[in-house]
Amino acid sequence: MPHATHLLPLFIVIQLFWLATSSHGHGHGNTRDSSYCHPDQAAALLELKQSFIFDYSTTTLPSWQPGTDCCSWEGVRCDDGVSGGGGSVTVLDLGGRGLYSYRCHAALFNLTSLRYLDLSMNDFGGSHIPAVGFERLSKLTHLNLSYSGFYGQIPLPIGKLTNLVSLDLSSLHNIESDEITNIYSILDGYNFLVLREPSFEILLANLTNLRELYLDGVDISSSGEGWSSGLGIAVPHIQILSMVYCQLHGPIHTSLSSLRSLTVVNLKLNGGISGAVPEFFTDFLNLSVLQL
Repeated sequence: MPHATHLLPLFIVIQLFWLATSSHGHGHGNTRDSSYCHPDQAAALLELKQSFIFDYSTTTLPSWQPGTDCCSWEGVRCDDGVSGGGGSVTVLDLGGRGLYSYRCHAALFNLTSLRYLDLSMNDFGGSHIPAVGFERLSKLTHLNLSYSGFYGQIPLPIGKLTNLVSLDLSSLHNIESDEITNIYSILDGYNFLVLREPSFEILLANLTNLRELYLDGVDISSSGEGWSSGLGIAVPHIQILSMVYCQLHGPIHTSLSSLRSLTVVNLKLNGGISGAVPEFFTDFLNLSVLQL
């Protein structure tokens, strides 16, 4: 009996060691290492950081440092890395950081696993949305480039992002018609982004999964009266439609009557819309906001 008592502490130590090593082995897939950022992803993000100009009023992205796990950086999230041998960046949320750059750096398009991209409310200095690159981000479901100082034609590659559920390219912010007198004279020539080539209809043609579309302030005047018929055909599941001051013209097409999932329709400040308010809107059971 005394002999057994002396062996008890050793037995407990062995048991604790076995439990520790066993838990480590079985739990490896959920450890931090499993989502550790792939070096190529970190390099792309650091290139992107170098393209921004920082001042005292903006974040300097201090966590974005070489040799650290980019999956833990500000605004960055990764997948679990189980199948890829390293975490791929799936979320880049830099919205509202007040960053400034002369252009949208091409390094962004090396993050080909992105599903969520938000660059809203930064300042890209009146540069164009890149005509080449967005087609590489084919997994995107959410894209927000709103209020970021982009100018000119919206490029066709954005219309090739067939997995998009939410698209926000708005350039008009916090302007209410009941607060400002002579609003049309103030907004004259305001539109920063335009849809001509590709047209509005062509941009939407393959975005059949869209649930939310925000194009406030985008010039869509070149579509003439075809804008509403294009919507009715292209985005059958749309729930939120916001196209404030898009220089829309003509009547609202009857094909919109098929968009029964709509909860919000905001088409205000489009003086060119003609005709009566369609009666079919009264049949939209989920519609909570209608502004024309």
